[in-house]
Amino acid sequence: MHLITLVAFLFRIASLAKQSLWRDEVDVIRFSSSPLAQLLAELFVPEHNGPLYYLLIRPWRFFVGNSEFALRFPSAAFGTLTVALGVYLSRRLGYSPRVSALIAMLLASSPYLVWYSQEVKMYSLLTALILVAFVAYYQALNRLPQPTLKQRTVLGVTSWERFLVSLRATQNDMTTALHAPSRVFRRYKYWIIFVLFTSLSFYLHILSPLMLPVYVVIAVIHHNQLRKCWRVWLISMAFLILPYLPLLLWQFAVVYQAQDTGHSFYPLSAQTILLVQIYSTGLLKPIVPLPIVLFCFLFLVSLFLSDDGSGWKRRLTLLCWFVGPILGIYLVSLRTPIFEPRYVIYTVLPFYILVARGAEQVRNHSKPIAALCVGLILLFNLISIQQQQHHILKTDFRRAAIHIKQKNNELAIPETIIMMQMPYLTRTLEYYYQPEPVTWLEGVWTNDGKPETAVAAELANTTARINGVWLVVSEEELWDNRGLTRAWFNQHAVLLDEAEYSGVRVYYYRLGDTAQSKPTTSQKPHKSYLPLVISQR
Repeated sequence: MHLITLVAFLFRIASLAKQSLWRDEVDVIRFSSSPLAQLLAELFVPEHNGPLYYLLIRPWRFFVGNSEFALRFPSAAFGTLTVALGVYLSRRLGYSPRVSALIAMLLASSPYLVWYSQEVKMYSLLTALILVAFVAYYQALNRLPQPTLKQRTVLGVTSWERFLVSLRATQNDMTTALHAPSRVFRRYKYWIIFVLFTSLSFYLHILSPLMLPVYVVIAVIHHNQLRKCWRVWLISMAFLILPYLPLLLWQFAVVYQAQDTGHSFYPLSAQTILLVQIYSTGLLKPIVPLPIVLFCFLFLVSLFLSDDGSGWKRRLTLLCWFVGPILGIYLVSLRTPIFEPRYVIYTVLPFYILVARGAEQVRNHSKPIAALCVGLILLFNLISIQQQQHHILKTDFRRAAIHIKQKNNELAIPETIIMMQMPYLTRTLEYYYQPEPVTWLEGVWTNDGKPETAVAAELANTTARINGVWLVVSEEELWDNRGLTRAWFNQHAVLLDEAEYSGVRVYYYRLGDTAQSKPTTSQKPHKSYLPLVISQR
Protein backbone atom coordinates (compact mmCIF):
# COMPACT_ATOMS: atom_id res chain seq x y z
CA MET A 1 0.00 0.00 0.00
CA HIS A 2 2.85 2.37 0.76
CA LEU A 3 4.26 1.84 -2.73
CA ILE A 4 0.90 2.55 -4.35
CA THR A 5 0.53 5.72 -2.27
CA LEU A 6 4.00 6.84 -3.34
CA VAL A 7 3.11 6.23 -7.00
CA ALA A 8 -0.09 8.23 -6.50
CA PHE A 9 1.94 11.15 -5.15
CA LEU A 10 4.36 10.98 -8.10
CA PHE A 11 1.46 10.99 -10.57
CA ARG A 12 0.10 14.12 -8.93
CA ILE A 13 3.28 16.18 -8.68
CA ALA A 14 4.54 15.22 -12.14
CA SER A 15 3.89 18.11 -14.51
CA LEU A 16 2.21 20.00 -11.68
CA ALA A 17 3.00 23.31 -13.41
CA LYS A 18 2.44 22.04 -16.96
CA GLN A 19 -0.96 23.66 -17.40
CA SER A 20 -1.45 27.40 -17.27
CA LEU A 21 -3.58 28.68 -14.43
CA TRP A 22 -7.13 29.25 -15.59
CA ARG A 23 -9.47 31.88 -14.24
CA ASP A 24 -10.94 29.81 -11.39
CA GLU A 25 -7.42 29.14 -10.08
CA VAL A 26 -6.43 32.80 -10.32
CA ASP A 27 -9.62 33.64 -8.44
CA VAL A 28 -8.20 31.68 -5.50
CA ILE A 29 -5.25 34.09 -5.40
CA ARG A 30 -7.59 37.04 -5.70
CA PHE A 31 -10.09 36.01 -3.02
CA SER A 32 -7.51 34.70 -0.55
CA SER A 33 -5.69 38.05 -0.78
CA SER A 34 -8.66 39.82 0.80
CA PRO A 35 -8.29 41.16 4.36
CA LEU A 36 -8.77 38.52 7.01
CA ALA A 37 -11.94 40.16 8.36
CA GLN A 38 -13.46 40.10 4.89
CA LEU A 39 -12.51 36.46 4.41
CA LEU A 40 -14.23 35.53 7.65
CA ALA A 41 -17.31 37.54 6.69
CA GLU A 42 -17.48 35.80 3.30
CA LEU A 43 -18.12 32.49 5.04
CA PHE A 44 -21.74 33.66 5.30
CA VAL A 45 -22.03 35.85 2.18
CA PRO A 46 -24.64 34.64 -0.35
CA GLU A 47 -23.37 32.81 -3.45
CA HIS A 48 -19.79 32.58 -2.19
CA ASN A 49 -18.49 29.12 -3.02
CA GLY A 50 -15.60 27.68 -1.07
CA PRO A 51 -14.74 30.59 1.26
CA LEU A 52 -13.10 28.18 3.73
CA TYR A 53 -10.59 27.11 1.08
CA TYR A 54 -9.52 30.72 0.55
CA LEU A 55 -9.05 31.08 4.28
CA LEU A 56 -6.90 27.93 4.43
CA ILE A 57 -4.77 28.74 1.37
CA ARG A 58 -3.95 32.23 2.64
CA PRO A 59 -1.20 31.22 5.15
CA TRP A 60 0.13 28.66 2.67
CA ARG A 61 0.64 31.40 0.08
CA PHE A 62 2.32 33.57 2.70
CA PHE A 63 5.02 30.97 3.34
CA VAL A 64 5.53 29.33 -0.06
CA GLY A 65 4.54 32.03 -2.55
CA ASN A 66 2.32 32.15 -5.64
CA SER A 67 4.11 29.95 -8.14
CA GLU A 68 1.98 27.40 -10.00
CA PHE A 69 3.74 24.48 -8.29
CA ALA A 70 3.37 25.98 -4.83
CA LEU A 71 -0.31 26.83 -5.28
CA ARG A 72 -1.19 23.37 -6.61
CA PHE A 73 0.87 21.33 -4.16
CA PRO A 74 -1.80 21.20 -1.39
CA SER A 75 -4.24 19.69 -3.88
CA ALA A 76 -1.66 17.06 -4.81
CA ALA A 77 -1.10 16.25 -1.13
CA PHE A 78 -4.82 15.90 -0.37
CA GLY A 79 -5.27 13.84 -3.52
CA THR A 80 -2.60 11.44 -2.27
CA LEU A 81 -4.25 11.33 1.14
CA THR A 82 -7.49 10.27 -0.55
CA VAL A 83 -5.79 7.10 -1.76
CA ALA A 84 -4.78 6.11 1.77
CA LEU A 85 -8.22 6.99 3.14
CA GLY A 86 -9.89 4.91 0.43
CA VAL A 87 -7.88 1.87 1.53
CA TYR A 88 -8.81 2.53 5.16
CA LEU A 89 -12.51 2.70 4.24
CA SER A 90 -12.36 -0.53 2.25
CA ARG A 91 -10.94 -2.31 5.28
CA ARG A 92 -13.61 -0.86 7.55
CA LEU A 93 -16.18 -2.15 5.08
CA GLY A 94 -14.68 -5.58 5.53
CA TYR A 95 -13.16 -6.09 2.08
CA SER A 96 -10.15 -8.30 1.56
CA PRO A 97 -6.59 -6.95 1.24
CA ARG A 98 -6.71 -7.78 -2.48
CA VAL A 99 -9.81 -5.62 -3.00
CA SER A 100 -8.23 -2.84 -0.91
CA ALA A 101 -5.10 -2.96 -3.07
CA LEU A 102 -7.19 -2.70 -6.24
CA ILE A 103 -9.12 0.25 -4.78
CA ALA A 104 -5.80 1.93 -4.02
CA MET A 105 -4.61 1.37 -7.60
CA LEU A 106 -7.84 2.77 -9.06
CA LEU A 107 -7.69 5.87 -6.87
CA ALA A 108 -3.98 6.37 -7.49
CA SER A 109 -4.22 6.06 -11.27
CA SER A 110 -7.59 7.76 -11.82
CA PRO A 111 -7.01 10.42 -14.52
CA TYR A 112 -9.95 12.39 -13.15
CA LEU A 113 -8.63 12.48 -9.57
CA VAL A 114 -5.10 13.21 -10.81
CA TRP A 115 -6.43 16.18 -12.78
CA TYR A 116 -8.14 17.78 -9.79
CA SER A 117 -5.11 17.00 -7.65
CA GLN A 118 -3.27 19.39 -9.97
CA GLU A 119 -5.65 22.34 -9.69
CA VAL A 120 -5.72 25.27 -7.29
CA LYS A 121 -9.24 24.55 -6.11
CA MET A 122 -11.01 22.90 -3.21
CA TYR A 123 -12.08 19.69 -4.94
CA SER A 124 -9.20 17.51 -3.81
CA LEU A 125 -9.57 18.66 -0.21
CA LEU A 126 -13.37 18.30 -0.42
CA THR A 127 -13.01 14.68 -1.51
CA ALA A 128 -10.69 13.91 1.40
CA LEU A 129 -12.96 15.65 3.93
CA ILE A 130 -16.09 13.82 2.83
CA LEU A 131 -14.20 10.53 2.80
CA VAL A 132 -13.07 11.08 6.41
CA ALA A 133 -16.62 12.04 7.42
CA PHE A 134 -18.05 8.97 5.73
CA VAL A 135 -15.53 6.63 7.36
CA ALA A 136 -16.31 8.11 10.78
CA TYR A 137 -20.07 7.87 10.19
CA TYR A 138 -19.89 4.26 9.09
CA GLN A 139 -17.68 3.39 12.05
CA ALA A 140 -20.00 5.17 14.47
CA LEU A 141 -23.08 3.33 13.18
CA ASN A 142 -21.42 -0.06 13.28
CA ARG A 143 -19.45 0.32 16.48
CA LEU A 144 -20.49 -2.04 19.27
CA PRO A 145 -21.22 -0.21 22.55
CA GLN A 146 -19.08 -1.07 25.55
CA PRO A 147 -20.92 -3.32 28.04
CA THR A 148 -21.94 -1.81 31.36
CA LEU A 149 -20.88 -3.26 34.71
CA LYS A 150 -24.26 -5.00 35.04
CA GLN A 151 -23.96 -6.50 31.57
CA ARG A 152 -20.44 -7.67 32.27
CA THR A 153 -21.66 -9.37 35.46
CA VAL A 154 -24.32 -11.23 33.49
CA LEU A 155 -21.64 -12.23 30.99
CA GLY A 156 -19.66 -13.88 33.78
CA VAL A 157 -17.45 -11.21 35.32
CA THR A 158 -16.02 -12.46 38.65
CA SER A 159 -16.51 -10.79 42.00
CA TRP A 160 -12.82 -9.85 42.08
CA GLU A 161 -13.21 -8.09 38.72
CA ARG A 162 -16.28 -6.25 40.03
CA PHE A 163 -14.27 -5.18 43.05
CA LEU A 164 -11.50 -3.81 40.84
CA VAL A 165 -14.02 -1.96 38.69
CA SER A 166 -15.66 -0.47 41.78
CA LEU A 167 -12.26 0.51 43.17
CA ARG A 168 -11.39 2.34 39.98
CA ALA A 169 -14.79 4.06 40.05
CA THR A 170 -14.08 5.55 43.48
CA GLN A 171 -11.12 7.65 42.38
CA ASN A 172 -11.17 11.25 43.55
CA ASP A 173 -13.38 13.78 41.80
CA MET A 174 -10.44 15.83 40.49
CA THR A 175 -9.00 12.93 38.57
CA THR A 176 -12.44 12.05 37.24
CA ALA A 177 -13.01 15.60 36.07
CA LEU A 178 -9.62 15.77 34.37
CA HIS A 179 -10.19 12.55 32.50
CA ALA A 180 -13.86 13.09 31.67
CA PRO A 181 -13.27 14.91 28.36
CA SER A 182 -10.92 12.21 27.12
CA ARG A 183 -13.42 9.49 28.05
CA VAL A 184 -16.20 11.32 26.26
CA PHE A 185 -14.04 11.70 23.16
CA ARG A 186 -13.06 8.01 23.18
CA ARG A 187 -16.69 6.99 23.45
CA TYR A 188 -18.05 9.40 20.82
CA LYS A 189 -14.94 10.12 18.76
CA TYR A 190 -16.41 8.85 15.49
CA TRP A 191 -19.54 10.99 15.88
CA ILE A 192 -17.41 14.01 16.75
CA ILE A 193 -15.17 13.48 13.72
CA PHE A 194 -18.22 13.00 11.50
CA VAL A 195 -19.86 16.23 12.67
CA LEU A 196 -16.63 18.24 12.48
CA PHE A 197 -15.54 17.19 8.99
CA THR A 198 -19.04 17.33 7.55
CA SER A 199 -19.50 20.86 8.92
CA LEU A 200 -16.18 21.92 7.39
CA SER A 201 -17.27 20.55 4.02
CA PHE A 202 -20.32 22.85 4.05
CA TYR A 203 -18.04 25.88 3.91
CA LEU A 204 -15.69 24.25 1.44
CA HIS A 205 -18.31 23.77 -1.28
CA ILE A 206 -21.94 24.86 -1.34
CA LEU A 207 -23.19 21.53 -2.73
CA SER A 208 -21.52 19.27 -0.17
CA PRO A 209 -24.77 19.21 1.92
CA LEU A 210 -26.11 16.88 -0.77
CA MET A 211 -24.48 14.17 1.36
CA LEU A 212 -26.91 14.78 4.25
CA PRO A 213 -29.80 12.83 2.69
CA VAL A 214 -27.31 10.07 1.91
CA TYR A 215 -26.40 9.78 5.60
CA VAL A 216 -30.07 9.56 6.52
CA VAL A 217 -30.71 6.77 4.01
CA ILE A 218 -27.63 4.89 5.21
CA ALA A 219 -28.95 5.10 8.78
CA VAL A 220 -32.21 3.55 7.60
CA ILE A 221 -30.29 0.77 5.84
CA HIS A 222 -28.43 0.06 9.10
CA HIS A 223 -31.58 0.37 11.21
CA ASN A 224 -30.52 -2.45 13.54
CA GLN A 225 -27.36 -0.57 14.47
CA LEU A 226 -29.25 2.73 14.56
CA ARG A 227 -31.53 1.44 17.30
CA LYS A 228 -28.51 1.14 19.59
CA CYS A 229 -27.35 4.73 19.06
CA TRP A 230 -30.40 6.67 17.87
CA ARG A 231 -30.02 9.35 20.54
CA VAL A 232 -26.45 10.26 19.62
CA TRP A 233 -27.43 10.04 15.93
CA LEU A 234 -30.16 12.63 16.44
CA ILE A 235 -27.79 14.86 18.41
CA SER A 236 -25.17 14.59 15.66
CA MET A 237 -27.68 15.55 12.99
CA ALA A 238 -28.79 18.51 15.10
CA PHE A 239 -25.20 19.66 15.43
CA LEU A 240 -24.87 19.42 11.63
CA ILE A 241 -27.93 21.57 11.04
CA LEU A 242 -26.69 24.44 13.22
CA PRO A 243 -23.55 25.32 11.18
CA TYR A 244 -25.50 24.78 7.97
CA LEU A 245 -28.31 27.23 8.80
CA PRO A 246 -26.44 30.41 7.73
CA LEU A 247 -25.79 28.82 4.34
CA LEU A 248 -29.23 27.25 3.99
CA LEU A 249 -30.99 30.61 4.31
CA TRP A 250 -29.43 32.11 1.18
CA GLN A 251 -29.06 28.82 -0.73
CA PHE A 252 -32.78 28.18 -0.46
CA ALA A 253 -33.48 31.69 -1.78
CA VAL A 254 -31.15 31.17 -4.74
CA VAL A 255 -32.83 27.89 -5.70
CA TYR A 256 -36.33 29.24 -5.11
CA GLN A 257 -35.80 32.29 -7.33
CA ALA A 258 -34.69 30.08 -10.26
CA GLN A 259 -32.11 32.56 -11.51
CA ASP A 260 -29.72 32.12 -14.44
CA THR A 261 -26.50 30.55 -13.16
CA GLY A 262 -24.76 30.24 -16.53
CA HIS A 263 -24.96 26.44 -16.38
CA SER A 264 -26.74 24.29 -18.93
CA PHE A 265 -29.46 21.89 -17.86
CA TYR A 266 -28.60 18.19 -18.04
CA PRO A 267 -31.19 15.43 -17.78
CA LEU A 268 -30.47 12.86 -15.09
CA SER A 269 -29.40 10.30 -17.68
CA ALA A 270 -26.97 12.76 -19.28
CA GLN A 271 -25.49 13.64 -15.88
CA THR A 272 -24.94 9.99 -15.04
CA ILE A 273 -23.46 9.10 -18.43
CA LEU A 274 -21.07 12.05 -18.30
CA LEU A 275 -19.92 11.20 -14.77
CA VAL A 276 -19.37 7.53 -15.62
CA GLN A 277 -17.41 8.58 -18.71
CA ILE A 278 -15.02 10.92 -16.91
CA TYR A 279 -14.66 8.59 -13.92
CA SER A 280 -13.66 5.86 -16.38
CA THR A 281 -11.45 7.79 -18.81
CA GLY A 282 -10.62 11.18 -17.34
CA LEU A 283 -10.99 14.47 -19.18
CA LEU A 284 -10.11 13.23 -22.64
CA LYS A 285 -12.65 11.50 -24.82
CA PRO A 286 -11.41 7.94 -25.37
CA ILE A 287 -10.52 6.75 -28.84
CA VAL A 288 -12.41 3.53 -28.11
CA PRO A 289 -15.17 3.06 -25.50
CA LEU A 290 -13.51 -0.06 -24.05
CA PRO A 291 -12.51 1.47 -20.67
CA ILE A 292 -16.06 2.75 -20.14
CA VAL A 293 -17.45 -0.70 -20.98
CA LEU A 294 -15.04 -2.36 -18.53
CA PHE A 295 -15.89 0.01 -15.68
CA CYS A 296 -19.64 -0.38 -16.27
CA PHE A 297 -19.32 -4.16 -16.51
CA LEU A 298 -17.47 -4.46 -13.19
CA PHE A 299 -19.80 -1.93 -11.55
CA LEU A 300 -22.89 -3.93 -12.53
CA VAL A 301 -21.25 -7.21 -11.53
CA SER A 302 -20.58 -5.75 -8.09
CA LEU A 303 -24.22 -4.76 -7.66
CA PHE A 304 -25.91 -7.89 -8.92
CA LEU A 305 -23.47 -10.73 -8.41
CA SER A 306 -23.18 -11.80 -4.79
CA ASP A 307 -21.43 -14.75 -3.26
CA ASP A 308 -23.45 -15.28 -0.09
CA GLY A 309 -25.73 -12.24 0.16
CA SER A 310 -24.19 -11.05 3.42
CA GLY A 311 -22.76 -7.83 1.99
CA TRP A 312 -25.93 -6.33 0.54
CA LYS A 313 -25.95 -3.53 3.12
CA ARG A 314 -22.43 -2.46 2.11
CA ARG A 315 -23.32 -2.50 -1.57
CA LEU A 316 -26.53 -0.55 -0.99
CA THR A 317 -24.63 1.93 1.20
CA LEU A 318 -22.07 2.57 -1.53
CA LEU A 319 -24.77 2.78 -4.19
CA CYS A 320 -26.63 5.43 -2.17
CA TRP A 321 -23.40 7.38 -1.79
CA PHE A 322 -22.89 7.28 -5.55
CA VAL A 323 -26.46 7.99 -6.64
CA GLY A 324 -27.63 10.34 -3.87
CA PRO A 325 -25.63 13.50 -4.70
CA ILE A 326 -26.20 12.99 -8.44
CA LEU A 327 -29.95 12.79 -7.89
CA GLY A 328 -29.78 15.74 -5.50
CA ILE A 329 -28.00 18.04 -7.94
CA TYR A 330 -30.46 17.01 -10.64
CA LEU A 331 -33.44 17.95 -8.46
CA VAL A 332 -31.85 21.32 -7.71
CA SER A 333 -31.15 21.83 -11.42
CA LEU A 334 -34.82 21.36 -12.24
CA ARG A 335 -35.27 24.77 -10.62
CA THR A 336 -31.83 26.33 -11.06
CA PRO A 337 -29.37 24.57 -13.44
CA ILE A 338 -26.13 24.13 -11.53
CA PHE A 339 -24.63 20.80 -12.61
CA GLU A 340 -20.89 20.49 -13.18
CA PRO A 341 -19.13 17.10 -12.88
CA ARG A 342 -16.56 18.43 -10.43
CA TYR A 343 -19.28 19.55 -8.01
CA VAL A 344 -19.96 15.91 -7.06
CA ILE A 345 -16.40 14.65 -7.45
CA TYR A 346 -16.66 12.74 -4.17
CA THR A 347 -19.08 10.26 -5.80
CA VAL A 348 -16.10 8.78 -7.63
CA LEU A 349 -15.07 7.01 -4.40
CA PRO A 350 -18.03 4.59 -4.07
CA PHE A 351 -17.89 4.07 -7.84
CA TYR A 352 -14.30 2.81 -7.67
CA ILE A 353 -14.96 0.71 -4.57
CA LEU A 354 -17.85 -1.06 -6.29
CA VAL A 355 -15.75 -1.56 -9.43
CA ALA A 356 -12.98 -3.12 -7.33
CA ARG A 357 -15.48 -5.42 -5.65
CA GLY A 358 -16.84 -6.36 -9.08
CA ALA A 359 -13.35 -7.37 -10.19
CA GLU A 360 -13.08 -9.58 -7.11
CA GLN A 361 -16.41 -11.22 -7.93
CA VAL A 362 -15.26 -11.89 -11.50
CA ARG A 363 -12.03 -13.36 -10.12
CA ASN A 364 -14.02 -15.85 -8.08
CA HIS A 365 -15.37 -17.22 -11.37
CA SER A 366 -12.43 -16.63 -13.73
CA LYS A 367 -9.01 -15.33 -12.72
CA PRO A 368 -7.82 -14.68 -16.31
CA ILE A 369 -10.87 -12.55 -17.16
CA ALA A 370 -10.51 -10.55 -13.94
CA ALA A 371 -6.79 -10.00 -14.57
CA LEU A 372 -7.53 -8.90 -18.14
CA CYS A 373 -10.19 -6.41 -17.03
CA VAL A 374 -8.02 -4.89 -14.31
CA GLY A 375 -4.93 -4.81 -16.53
CA LEU A 376 -6.77 -3.00 -19.33
CA ILE A 377 -8.29 -0.47 -16.92
CA LEU A 378 -4.91 0.38 -15.39
CA LEU A 379 -3.34 0.59 -18.87
CA PHE A 380 -5.99 3.02 -20.10
CA ASN A 381 -5.60 5.04 -16.89
CA LEU A 382 -1.87 5.43 -17.49
CA ILE A 383 -2.45 6.43 -21.12
CA SER A 384 -5.01 9.06 -20.07
CA ILE A 385 -2.69 10.47 -17.40
CA GLN A 386 0.11 10.72 -19.95
CA GLN A 387 -2.14 12.57 -22.38
CA GLN A 388 -3.42 14.96 -19.71
CA GLN A 389 0.12 15.79 -18.64
CA HIS A 390 1.48 16.37 -22.15
CA HIS A 391 -1.35 18.31 -23.80
CA ILE A 392 -2.36 21.86 -22.97
CA LEU A 393 -6.02 21.56 -21.98
CA LYS A 394 -6.59 24.72 -19.95
CA THR A 395 -6.75 28.25 -21.31
CA ASP A 396 -3.10 29.04 -22.03
CA PHE A 397 -2.65 32.60 -20.80
CA ARG A 398 0.96 31.86 -19.94
CA ARG A 399 2.00 31.48 -23.58
CA ALA A 400 -0.25 34.37 -24.57
CA ALA A 401 1.60 36.65 -22.13
CA ILE A 402 4.99 35.42 -23.40
CA HIS A 403 3.88 36.08 -26.97
CA ILE A 404 2.81 39.66 -26.20
CA LYS A 405 6.12 40.40 -24.46
CA GLN A 406 8.13 39.04 -27.37
CA LYS A 407 6.16 40.90 -30.01
CA ASN A 408 6.38 44.14 -28.04
CA ASN A 409 10.14 43.95 -28.53
CA GLU A 410 9.99 42.84 -32.15
CA LEU A 411 7.48 45.52 -33.18
CA ALA A 412 9.04 48.18 -30.93
CA ILE A 413 5.72 48.90 -29.27
CA PRO A 414 6.31 51.81 -26.86
CA GLU A 415 3.31 51.21 -24.59
CA THR A 416 1.45 47.99 -23.87
CA ILE A 417 -2.30 48.46 -24.06
CA ILE A 418 -4.46 45.35 -23.77
CA MET A 419 -8.19 45.08 -24.29
CA MET A 420 -9.63 41.92 -22.71
CA GLN A 421 -12.59 40.17 -24.20
CA MET A 422 -14.03 39.08 -21.75
CA PRO A 423 -12.83 41.58 -19.09
CA TYR A 424 -13.16 39.15 -16.16
CA LEU A 425 -10.08 37.36 -17.47
CA THR A 426 -7.85 40.41 -16.99
CA ARG A 427 -6.51 39.07 -13.69
CA THR A 428 -5.59 35.76 -15.28
CA LEU A 429 -3.44 37.38 -17.98
CA GLU A 430 -2.11 39.87 -15.43
CA TYR A 431 -0.79 36.97 -13.30
CA TYR A 432 1.56 36.01 -16.15
CA TYR A 433 2.24 39.48 -17.53
CA GLN A 434 3.32 41.16 -14.29
CA PRO A 435 5.51 42.99 -13.40
CA GLU A 436 5.58 44.58 -16.88
CA PRO A 437 3.57 47.85 -17.02
CA VAL A 438 0.33 47.62 -18.96
CA THR A 439 -2.81 49.65 -19.54
CA TRP A 440 -5.95 47.53 -19.38
CA LEU A 441 -9.06 48.28 -21.41
CA GLU A 442 -12.40 46.58 -20.93
CA GLY A 443 -14.00 44.97 -23.95
CA VAL A 444 -17.50 46.09 -24.91
CA TRP A 445 -20.32 43.88 -23.68
CA THR A 446 -22.68 43.24 -26.59
CA ASN A 447 -24.74 40.27 -25.38
CA ASP A 448 -27.44 42.66 -24.16
CA GLY A 449 -28.53 43.19 -27.76
CA LYS A 450 -26.62 46.43 -28.16
CA PRO A 451 -26.77 47.65 -31.82
CA GLU A 452 -23.63 47.67 -33.94
CA THR A 453 -23.65 51.47 -34.16
CA ALA A 454 -23.54 51.79 -30.38
CA VAL A 455 -20.70 49.25 -30.17
CA ALA A 456 -18.77 51.15 -32.86
CA ALA A 457 -19.27 54.46 -31.07
CA GLU A 458 -18.08 53.05 -27.76
CA LEU A 459 -14.99 51.44 -29.30
CA ALA A 460 -14.17 54.63 -31.22
CA ASN A 461 -14.37 56.62 -28.00
CA THR A 462 -12.24 54.10 -26.07
CA THR A 463 -9.46 54.01 -28.71
CA ALA A 464 -9.57 57.71 -29.65
CA ARG A 465 -6.08 58.48 -28.32
CA ILE A 466 -4.50 55.07 -28.83
CA ASN A 467 -2.04 54.20 -31.59
CA GLY A 468 -2.01 50.47 -31.03
CA VAL A 469 -3.77 47.88 -28.89
CA TRP A 470 -3.60 44.18 -28.12
CA LEU A 471 -7.00 42.49 -28.30
CA VAL A 472 -7.03 39.29 -26.20
CA VAL A 473 -10.06 37.11 -26.82
CA SER A 474 -11.16 34.22 -24.61
CA GLU A 475 -14.64 32.92 -23.81
CA GLU A 476 -15.89 35.48 -26.33
CA GLU A 477 -19.36 33.96 -26.52
CA LEU A 478 -20.05 34.97 -22.92
CA TRP A 479 -19.35 38.65 -23.63
CA ASP A 480 -19.58 39.31 -27.37
CA ASN A 481 -21.18 36.31 -29.08
CA ARG A 482 -21.65 38.26 -32.33
CA GLY A 483 -17.94 39.11 -32.58
CA LEU A 484 -18.68 42.83 -33.05
CA THR A 485 -15.48 44.00 -31.34
CA ARG A 486 -13.17 42.02 -33.61
CA ALA A 487 -15.23 43.06 -36.62
CA TRP A 488 -14.83 46.74 -35.70
CA PHE A 489 -11.06 46.43 -35.28
CA ASN A 490 -10.72 44.58 -38.59
CA GLN A 491 -12.57 47.42 -40.29
CA HIS A 492 -10.94 50.42 -38.57
CA ALA A 493 -7.41 49.23 -37.78
CA VAL A 494 -4.54 47.29 -39.28
CA LEU A 495 -3.84 43.80 -37.99
CA LEU A 496 -0.08 43.47 -37.47
CA ASP A 497 0.08 40.28 -35.44
CA GLU A 498 -2.11 37.40 -34.37
CA ALA A 499 -1.64 34.10 -32.59
CA GLU A 500 -3.86 31.42 -31.12
CA TYR A 501 -3.20 29.21 -28.13
CA SER A 502 -5.40 26.84 -26.20
CA GLY A 503 -8.60 28.75 -25.48
CA VAL A 504 -7.14 32.22 -26.15
CA ARG A 505 -6.40 34.36 -29.22
CA VAL A 506 -4.26 37.50 -29.33
CA TYR A 507 -4.32 40.24 -31.99
CA TYR A 508 -2.28 43.41 -32.28
CA TYR A 509 -4.00 46.28 -34.13
CA ARG A 510 -2.41 49.51 -35.30
CA LEU A 511 -4.95 52.32 -35.23
CA GLY A 512 -4.94 55.36 -37.53
CA ASP A 513 -3.13 53.66 -40.46
CA THR A 514 -4.87 53.24 -43.81
CA ALA A 515 -2.29 50.90 -45.35
CA GLN A 516 -3.16 47.24 -45.10
CA SER A 517 -0.64 44.80 -43.69
CA LYS A 518 -0.54 41.05 -43.22
CA PRO A 519 -0.08 39.73 -39.71
CA THR A 520 3.50 38.91 -38.79
CA THR A 521 2.52 35.51 -37.39
CA SER A 522 -0.41 33.18 -37.57
CA GLN A 523 -0.04 30.11 -35.46
CA LYS A 524 -1.99 26.90 -35.91
CA PRO A 525 -4.91 26.69 -33.49
CA HIS A 526 -4.47 24.32 -30.60
CA LYS A 527 -6.77 21.32 -30.41
CA SER A 528 -9.64 21.50 -27.96
CA TYR A 529 -10.13 18.20 -26.17
CA LEU A 530 -13.08 18.11 -23.78
CA PRO A 531 -14.33 21.63 -22.97
CA LEU A 532 -17.43 20.21 -21.31
CA VAL A 533 -15.46 18.97 -18.32
CA ILE A 534 -13.22 22.03 -17.98
CA SER A 535 -16.22 24.29 -18.04
CA GLN A 536 -15.66 27.91 -18.96
CA ARG A 537 -18.79 28.97 -17.13
